[in-house]
Amino acid sequence: MAQQPGCEELEKQLRLISDYTYSWEYWIGPDSKLSYVSPSCKNHTGYTQKDFLENGNLLYDIIHPDDKDVISRHIHHETNIPRVERLEFRILDRNGSPRWISHTCQPVYDDNGDFLGRRASNWDITDQKKAEKQRDESTKKLKETSAFLNTVLDAIPDILGVQDLQHRIIRYNKSGYEFLGMSPSDVHGKRCFELIGNKTPCHICATSEVYKSKKPSQVEKYVPEIDKWLDARAYPIFDEDGNLFRIIEHLRDISSEKNAEMQLKEAHERLITVLNSIEAHIYVADINSYEILFMNKKMTEDFNADFVGQTCYESFRNEDSPCRICTSHLLLDENNRPKDVHSWEGQNPITGQWYMNFDQAINWVDGRPARIQIAMDITEAKKNEEDRKRMERHLQQAQKLESIGTLAGGIAHDFNNLLMGIQGRASLMSAGMAPGHPFREHVEAIMECCRSAADLTSQLLGMARGGKYEAKPICINEVVIGSSTMFGRTKKEIHIHTKLLNSSPVVVADRGQMEQALLNLYINAWQAMPGGGELYLETSVVHLDETDSRPHSIEPGKYVRISVTDTGTGMDEKTRQRVFDPFFTTKKMGRGTGLGLASAYGIVKNHSGAMTVYSEVGTGSTFNIYLPYSLQEIEQARPEKSEIIEGTGIILLVDDEPFIVDVGKEMLELLGYDVMTAQSGEDAIDILKRESKRIDLIILDMIMPGLDGSKTFDRLRMIDPSVPVLLSSGYSMNGQADRIMQRGCNGFIQKPFLISQLSERVRQIIRQEGPPE
Repeated sequence: MAQQPGCEELEKQLRLISDYTYSWEYWIGPDSKLSYVSPSCKNHTGYTQKDFLENGNLLYDIIHPDDKDVISRHIHHETNIPRVERLEFRILDRNGSPRWISHTCQPVYDDNGDFLGRRASNWDITDQKKAEKQRDESTKKLKETSAFLNTVLDAIPDILGVQDLQHRIIRYNKSGYEFLGMSPSDVHGKRCFELIGNKTPCHICATSEVYKSKKPSQVEKYVPEIDKWLDARAYPIFDEDGNLFRIIEHLRDISSEKNAEMQLKEAHERLITVLNSIEAHIYVADINSYEILFMNKKMTEDFNADFVGQTCYESFRNEDSPCRICTSHLLLDENNRPKDVHSWEGQNPITGQWYMNFDQAINWVDGRPARIQIAMDITEAKKNEEDRKRMERHLQQAQKLESIGTLAGGIAHDFNNLLMGIQGRASLMSAGMAPGHPFREHVEAIMECCRSAADLTSQLLGMARGGKYEAKPICINEVVIGSSTMFGRTKKEIHIHTKLLNSSPVVVADRGQMEQALLNLYINAWQAMPGGGELYLETSVVHLDETDSRPHSIEPGKYVRISVTDTGTGMDEKTRQRVFDPFFTTKKMGRGTGLGLASAYGIVKNHSGAMTVYSEVGTGSTFNIYLPYSLQEIEQARPEKSEIIEGTGIILLVDDEPFIVDVGKEMLELLGYDVMTAQSGEDAIDILKRESKRIDLIILDMIMPGLDGSKTFDRLRMIDPSVPVLLSSGYSMNGQADRIMQRGCNGFIQKPFLISQLSERVRQIIRQEGPPE
């Protein structure tokens, strides 16, 4: 058995162990004095063991000033507390350099519990502290950098995120969470497509493309689940070995831009739709190069091509150089700024149409100056302007005719009244003469002269407005045949050719006036063919639309056309324009009245018709009469009776002319009637109030001062609705006779009339024989 060392030997062994430890060991006795320090102190402090043992304060003096308080508290702590204390502090080595020391201190007690001193172990941890400091500084910088990067990322309005290779979200920036409306805990670890409620990756996915190609990818897509348009971009992240490790996802909400783009596209489409729906030519051309930049649909259709990119003067006008009428130089001021709109009118040589053009300078979409032109087709307006001028000429002609007609009507009325007095007296004389009476021949000559004078007034009345008397349904073919036959008997040098409709067209007209109008045209043709010639008469049915009827101030519809064509000398334009003027004639003084064509024109106008003429010098003339086509049936005419028919009854004769009253009264009395007379409408009303039960018939003049025939008729009918009324007039102004006939008048007799005509009309009304005329 080995011998245990003695105390001295043991102490020696322990000291040897302490002396050769790496750590700096020392022992402080119960008196707080340093009793031992290991030689390794020099490695830690630069001071030797001897330095410490000789200078009892050196152990405290080398403590760093900033740590002395800590060491002081540590040395003077309660010694009766058997605990190990550890602390770190700094010392200043022999060179004055600071060194960090890790200090472990433990109080030592004997078996009896008596305090023996304090044992301390120290390690130099300066390098460790430097490493910790560097690590702390790196950590701090890393945290600062991370915080900065997070701040930057969170400040970016776009969505930035990181995904793994299974589409799982590692993190998003602040905008990403806000966009999704979720917290980080709700997002991390979820697959991106799961966040919008899908079970599989999106059909269009930038991230999936990066998985395949390992290259950056970009797509624009609409995500219906969130009703958003997204610009989605993805970028690969590789590890140190070059393997795809992560993917950065960059999303931008472009819904506003897309909506604006779609709205702009819709606005553009609407604008193009509007421009293409405008019935006008619209185009834009470069002011300097004349290059066509835009054409609307109307223009491409009318020119049968889209000329965008070509020059305007070549494409639109077949010119080799800029047009003489080009307005480009008028559209910019001296500073090349757009001026006001310039408008002009012209005809296009390609389309042949007339246009009203509106030109203005604008800045094109690329900034260059351009000219926009809006050209409205005014060809129809031009035509209407010509029609208007023709209508003005017709109106002037109508005004002339109306003025002459008003005068003619007044003359005709007074003249017919005079003829009535002359013819009435002659008729009375003739009624009382035997066939062989020596004056009978003279009386009949007087009546023939009255009839000729009545024909003259009929010509005048043909020009008077409303101067038609017995408008009835008539066959126009019969009128043409009758009038041409009568004319042909007297003018053998004229060869008449007829081409008449088989359907016998019907018009409502005064037969006598229609015959007069045609005879006037025949006579005009005969005078235009002094050596004889050909006269062609034709009837047809035509339809006049608004364009045809408007210049003549007649209603559109179906018309019967009567054409009278001669092979005479014809007329120049100046003569043709005045041919219907009253009293205009090309004949020598005293050879014509100038009423023939004017009268025919007036008769046709009074029957709601129109008359035109076409003529050239040396080729003859064609006059066309247009009368409204009628579906009414033709009344069978009854033969006029020339014998005097007597009767009985009381007749009230109303006329403002005394000599008409006198001759009319004698005629009626000769026929066997009792006669009451009144020279005004007021007198007639008073008489009827007194004698209404006795009066069998009223003969009422149309034209009277005060109460005229129309007003008097209405008052008489108010007094006695059943009393028969026979109208009598030499002129019916403005169609009064027609209107009174429509209100229930019993008949009409034209002044001047013979006693035989009067007897027949009166007898028919009093006995109610046949329909009223």
